[in-house]
Amino acid sequence: EPVMIPMGTHVFERILDYRKLDNGKEELLIKYKHTSFLHVEWVPIEQIEAEHLGKHRVKKFMQKYHHDGEKGEDFKEYLKVIIRFDTSWKAVYLCLLCI
Repeated sequence: EPVMIPMGTHVFERILDYRKLDNGKEELLIKYKHTSFLHVEWVPIEQIEAEHLGKHRVKKFMQKYHHDGEKGEDFKEYLKVIIRFDTSWKAVYLCLLCI
């Protein structure tokens, strides 16, 4: 029986961080649903606010961001590196696991 593997989408799952550029534009670091933390990206805040419940989620994140001393989420803990040596294939495998 085939296994269904969800593909990445551009539906945002979490807001991880905030930054204000020198030109005054504001951006949020976004993790999308069904993608790893390796594929987070900076997106204009207006784009997120235009999403379903976007304004509410941005407001909630910004309140937490300011309350926590203007620190975003440390998502590096979700990135793990595993190195495995397979003697039967005489190869080294490097796997990045993103939880």
